[in-house]
Amino acid sequence: MQKLVRGLFIGFNILFCIIGVIFIGVGSYVIHKGKTSNLNDLLGFLGEEVQDGSTVSPTTLTDALAVEGALLAVGGFLITIGLATFFISTCGWLGACKQNTCLLFAFSVVMIIVVFIELVLGIVAAVTIHKINGPTGDLTYEVTQSLMSSGYQAYWGSENDTQELEGLKNAFDIAQKTGECCGINSYEDWTNKTLVGEDNTKYPNSCFPDEDQNNKINEEGCWKTVKQFLGRMSGAMAGTAITFCILEIFGIVISCYLACTMKRSGQYEQH
Repeated sequence: MQKLVRGLFIGFNILFCIIGVIFIGVGSYVIHKGKTSNLNDLLGFLGEEVQDGSTVSPTTLTDALAVEGALLAVGGFLITIGLATFFISTCGWLGACKQNTCLLFAFSVVMIIVVFIELVLGIVAAVTIHKINGPTGDLTYEVTQSLMSSGYQAYWGSENDTQELEGLKNAFDIAQKTGECCGINSYEDWTNKTLVGEDNTKYPNSCFPDEDQNNKINEEGCWKTVKQFLGRMSGAMAGTAITFCILEIFGIVISCYLACTMKRSGQYEQH
């Protein structure tokens, strides 16, 4: 029985080692793509393109840099997850192969910490989403006011050249262009004095199709678009998270069982 369980545990961890290597490979490719892509490759993620011989606007360059930064961040995140998965899984299968209780108990402790962190992050995410959602499904007034007042300053304020406001402006532009939306809960957010803190009749170019203000403005708020996207993704994300959590708990139970069995039988090495 112990040999069967040990074999399954080794196979389980070797599988996760392979998954970790895949994550590292994908992350490295994403970073390489972000560093070596030309302007049109980067803009392609936003459905944009610069024609040959045309002048590249500062906004277009900013969008390209934002995409590059996002690719580098995603790549770094994947590599980090891949390395963590690889080393934790290696600790597991190596401990089982060598019948080393220290490695197996270390594996169990690390996995317990991982599961605890996942639970905390899940609770924090649920509480945060509950807090920022108003009774109608819109963002709460406080959050909307904070974002819109800062957004107004980022576009038209007298001190809109700070790095923080420039980053917020880029975020609004990317969200409004890719989501074909405007404002947070509605396009009228931009002209709501109680939200932006000023009398305003202007809208960002990104609120209009092709950034042409002669076109009809996108009336739908971006929060609705974001929620629709999250709704489509939530099922897959929840299923993946639950599956990983079950596998992690399974790994903890098996590693503790093997370590205790080996310790009782005296079949282990001291290091």
